[in-house]
Amino acid sequence: MENAQIDSIFDIYKDAFKEAAGIYMWVKSPYYNQVPVFYHEIVEKQYGKLEDMKPKYDEAIEFYWPLIQKRLDKSGTGFFVSKLSWADFFLADKIETAMNLDENFEKKFPKMIEYKNRIHSEPKIQEYLKNRKESFY
Repeated sequence: MENAQIDSIFDIYKDAFKEAAGIYMWVKSPYYNQVPVFYHEIVEKQYGKLEDMKPKYDEAIEFYWPLIQKRLDKSGTGFFVSKLSWADFFLADKIETAMNLDENFEKKFPKMIEYKNRIHSEPKIQEYLKNRKESFY
C-alpha cells in the first residue's frame, strides 16, 4: 500500500505541472537562456510570454501543494508515508524548485517549508546537500 502511495506522488506532480505550468517553470529558469533564440519564438508562439504562463503555474501550485500537505498531515509521521522514503526526497527537491520560482512560496506554504527543513535535517542528507552543486531545479 505504501509503495502505491509513494508512486502516486510523482504522478500527481506530473499531472499538476504538465504543459503550460511546466513550460513556465522551464522558461523562468536560467537554463532557458541557453537554448537557441528560435526555440524561444516557438515557445512564445505556443504558450505566450512568461506572464501569460504564470496563471497556469499558479493554478497548479494551488492544487498540488495543499493536496500534498493534506497527505502529509494524514500520515502523522512527518514523512509522506510511515518512514523516510524517496517520496520525501522528491518533495523536498520540488519545494526548493518552487521556492526558486515563487518568492512568496514560503508565505503561502509554511508547512511545506517546515517539512523540507525536516527532511534536510537528516544527517546523511545534510552531508549530501553540503557537497552538491547548486541547481535551479
